Amino acid sequence: MAIRVITKSNKAFIVVGKALMKTQEGLRKGLHEIGIIAKREAKSLILNPPKTGKIRRIRGVLHQASAGGEAPATFTGNLARNLGYKVSSPTQLVIFNKAPYSGWLEEGTKKMEARPFLSAAAKNTAKEAENAMLMATQREFN
Repeated sequence: MAIRVITKSNKAFIVVGKALMKTQEGLRKGLHEIGIIAKREAKSLILNPPKTGKIRRIRGVLHQASAGGEAPATFTGNLARNLGYKVSSPTQLVIFNKAPYSGWLEEGTKKMEARPFLSAAAKNTAKEAENAMLMATQREFN
């Protein structure tokens, strides 16, 4: 990191080269790493049993639904296929699902308790996030 001192009249400036740009790039890279981890975590929450909801026969196949408070159970795999993430700024990562019904599952409705999977994935990966951010930022300076 290049540190320069510039003197003008009665003032001295300490200029820290491209540190801000390197820091922002490190943060973006760290958020991309976290996005991959969070997406994988959300997919795991959806696809991996056990679920404790009602068991129903659908098209001749037994299917165990999720109970309120659990991540949604999968039947077609559509919810797991529509997961994504976007780094919207150097300090913000958005984890999303493009399935039209995903918001109802995440937040619940008047008749159905929430089955959070995006917020649960974000909470589960938050512990790893700080370390990933520090490592990615450090790599930019090395």
